[in-house]
Amino acid sequence: MFPFAIINVLWKTGLAGRLSKIFRVQGSITYNLSKFFQKNYHGGNILYDATVFALPPWSGVYLKERITWYTYDIGQKAFEQPEQYAQWVLFYTKVDDKIYAAMKNNPNFLNNYYPVYEEDGLELYSRK
Repeated sequence: MFPFAIINVLWKTGLAGRLSKIFRVQGSITYNLSKFFQKNYHGGNILYDATVFALPPWSGVYLKERITWYTYDIGQKAFEQPEQYAQWVLFYTKVDDKIYAAMKNNPNFLNNYYPVYEEDGLELYSRK
């Protein structure tokens, strides 16, 4: 009975729809991104929406280098001034991604980052 209660809550809150979008992002796109990081990542914090992406440990991006909205003390600050906190910015333009929403019109982001990877709506930027 317990699993059905969880499923019911997921549907009533709309989280089930969001999760289904997240799972579509996973798979080959996330795998290809992880392979890119494995070859090209040499440190630096990454700002990303952890509810959209799940970067595996073998990508080389350690948990301590990941910044999300919920990262203690700097998460929300990084949304306004990303260049002070993140070497990398990652977002997905096809779902409700908090990073994309915060960066698409942010002059701080637009003036200080350049694209380094793109695949099917997934965009990765590096600081200049």
